[in-house]
Amino acid sequence: MGHFFGGYPATCSFSRTAVKARSGVRTPLAGVFTAIIIISALFFLTPAFFYIPDATLSAIIIHAVLGLVSEPSYVKQLWKIQFWDFAIFVTAVVGIFFSTIEIGIYASTTLTFVVIIFQLVFPRLDKLGIYKVTDLIKGSEKTHYTYVSLGHPSFKTAENPPDGILIFRFDKPLFHFNSSYMDDKIVEYAKEKTRKYYIAHKNKGDRPWNDSKDTDPFNDPENLKKPRLKAIIFDFSIVSVMDSTVTEMLIDLRKDLDRYSQHSVEFHFANVMNENVQNSLIVGGFGKFEQKDLAIEGSKKEEKTNETEVDVEKGNDVSNVEIEIIKTPKKFFHLSIEEALDWADS
Repeated sequence: MGHFFGGYPATCSFSRTAVKARSGVRTPLAGVFTAIIIISALFFLTPAFFYIPDATLSAIIIHAVLGLVSEPSYVKQLWKIQFWDFAIFVTAVVGIFFSTIEIGIYASTTLTFVVIIFQLVFPRLDKLGIYKVTDLIKGSEKTHYTYVSLGHPSFKTAENPPDGILIFRFDKPLFHFNSSYMDDKIVEYAKEKTRKYYIAHKNKGDRPWNDSKDTDPFNDPENLKKPRLKAIIFDFSIVSVMDSTVTEMLIDLRKDLDRYSQHSVEFHFANVMNENVQNSLIVGGFGKFEQKDLAIEGSKKEEKTNETEVDVEKGNDVSNVEIEIIKTPKKFFHLSIEEALDWADS
């Protein structure tokens, strides 16, 4: 706005701030004394300042801003904490030294945006396991369980969840530009850990384009060793906003896994702290569950087992009895992963 009224652009001086810091300044009142000195120098002391050697002024500035230069220990710390922070720092320094300040700032800022976008588009998906923790409280041992990332070097004794149950945690919010990536990762892990029941059409003309003519899953020894997918638990503690694309991704994900396992897979959501996120999931149909087995295509059917179904409401044996209809849409929303696991494993 100053350009429309004849104003001058104003900016701060790093060297002046550094001089104040080295002089022991503690309050903004120092700005008043700085203004008095500058005005006096401009109007009264200019002839005297004329004889100050440039080398003296340079020495004062160098001594003042020397503390702003990063020490090698700080650069080493950046390398250990985060490689991308180190890369951005090096990019800025190299750009400024071998080009101009503007080029160094533009290059480091661009690299920062690229790193942020890459982390949002390709977030990490943690597969959680159960980790036993034993604490010594007042001379007695107290044991509790927490949920940590499987394969983490600090939690080598972490155990897998019960058979047929998978637990996932997101490390970034879910948006339309990373929903497809997360869908692929979840389906890939589910197919790796659980048993396949779906048989693709034998005739190419009857198969969808993305279905391959795999071997019969009921004659594959490796496939028969795996448990049937029963439920998936999502830790939504990091998800504070969710758009319609993510809801559609979850709906398609449930359809894919239902077809893969040839029955309805339960989706449980833990730590959903945002009411809008929960409402979006309910609108997407994740507040209800219908127990049904899908028609298995192919020449062979799954042999019936003597497994006993358990009523999740009362804990009674209900073999060959239709499961009671869920009355509340919040049956699959939980305050903790432990509570979700209790419901999913019941």
